[in-house]
Amino acid sequence: SGEKAEWASDDEAMERGAGRLLRTLDPEGLMIEIVDATASHNSYEAPHHGQTYKTGQLGVGHFSIASADLDRFERFYVDALGLEISDYNDLNLMAGVRVRVGFYRANPRHHSVGCASLGVTSKQRLHHFFLELPDHDAVGRAFERVQQTGIQIAHEIGVHPNDNLFTFYVISPSG
Repeated sequence: SGEKAEWASDDEAMERGAGRLLRTLDPEGLMIEIVDATASHNSYEAPHHGQTYKTGQLGVGHFSIASADLDRFERFYVDALGLEISDYNDLNLMAGVRVRVGFYRANPRHHSVGCASLGVTSKQRLHHFFLELPDHDAVGRAFERVQQTGIQIAHEIGVHPNDNLFTFYVISPSG
């Protein structure tokens, strides 16, 4: 993005459970934080319902953003940060609306970052973030908990065509 990367203070890194913490902005202005070591044992359990998430060497999951310029996005994430290209999807959402989505990985998971490009700047930069559950039953239980809370569901349970993940999407409080 042309932004300089800066190291967080030792106190900030320690608060986040990191050995060292490097921050920079991506081409869409999202803060990216990179840690070189973590005090975490790479597991997370939600305290109010006890659900454990699949993390380990794969990290916490992935995030997907919207970008006006997929090439600029890719130069930052692939050339500057060293992520590998997994694949691309070209989608026709409706007449005249074509979306190109790139998927990039930093580990063996199919992707760590996804980027959808409409060719125009979007107000909503973060499209979604993903937390992986250990099995389909856990996904079903999570879906039931969401339904019981009345949280708005954007996409019902389904399977992604490129990574075969069993997922659903909810709408966050920010939309």
